[in-house]
Amino acid sequence: MNEYKEALEIVEEYLDEVRKYLPIESADDIIEELRTHIIDKANEMGGLTVKNAYRIIRELGEPRELASKYVIGGEKRKLRFELGISEDIYPYFIQLVFWLTLIIVIGYTVRILRYVYSAEGLVSIAIIFFAFVDMIVSMLLTILFLYIFMSFISSNPDLKEMFYKFLRDIFGPVKTERKQRKEKIVKIEKKIEKIKEQVSKITSTSVSAVLNLFGGMIAFIAAYVIYIYGFRLPFNWLMQLLIYMMILYLLIRGSLNLANYIYISYTERRSYSFNVVKSMVSLIFVPWFVLANIFTEEIQIIILDPLIFENNDYQNLLNYIKIILLPSDYIFLAKLLTFLILIIIIVDAVIIILLKYTRTTPKKE
Repeated sequence: MNEYKEALEIVEEYLDEVRKYLPIESADDIIEELRTHIIDKANEMGGLTVKNAYRIIRELGEPRELASKYVIGGEKRKLRFELGISEDIYPYFIQLVFWLTLIIVIGYTVRILRYVYSAEGLVSIAIIFFAFVDMIVSMLLTILFLYIFMSFISSNPDLKEMFYKFLRDIFGPVKTERKQRKEKIVKIEKKIEKIKEQVSKITSTSVSAVLNLFGGMIAFIAAYVIYIYGFRLPFNWLMQLLIYMMILYLLIRGSLNLANYIYISYTERRSYSFNVVKSMVSLIFVPWFVLANIFTEEIQIIILDPLIFENNDYQNLLNYIKIILLPSDYIFLAKLLTFLILIIIIVDAVIIILLKYTRTTPKKE
């Protein structure tokens, strides 16, 4: 009975592949006809077994070739469209998103630098800001267009096969490429994977919980130290705002780590939602970098008085710290660095949060 069920699964998988190349209007009738033919042929050979199923499938030929025999006259296969990228070409989608985003960022950075150098000191913050907004919109539209295009390709097996070969010739085979395996090999791999999960489940969850606990405690301690010593220094409004944001960032990260520790300890499994939220916390610095790019001359830096090394008075470290404004020679460099860091934070949010973590969440079988 088990062998009959296994053989029937092999037949259904083969028929599912044939269905992809058939016209929608007649696919059900053709598949039912083929199913009846295979079962009758197997009964003539002594019953539906795994060996007989493979033998009949080999005689019928490749799914695409078999389906082409049923497409006759003016009956043509219609193009379909469904949102969603197939597993075999999704890794190439990630690569294309990365390279296109990198090209857009480099292109707009060069454009902004050319404008700054040609402005002869009269740099307009509004022009830089609108160029930055234009870059973000271009990135989002490019990713959206690429997603829709590859979803259309994934919805049509013929186009997907040609496009997959084209991408594989350009980028080469990817590690996540799924190969067709026999049913017995798949079952053995699943059993091995379940055993590994059962063995490592307790240790992995406990280690993750402990790391979250220590990470949360360290974040709270760091926030307290910054609060105690940060406001003792004569910072201006821009740098005090940075201190407030650093404290808020550490408090949020610490709270998330402690919440994740409680969740793991209670459920004995990791939460992928916490990883997404923790990655989004860095967006809290976006307003400050925008202000720092506009009011760059207000940025202050810390200088340590060399007398501390002569007097060996390390206990009174704050007495030897001086706060000065950023030298005018470095204002352009600071504008460039704040702008690039702002781009990195947003690109990280777009690529890692929207693309990577949405694929790492375990799927229900």
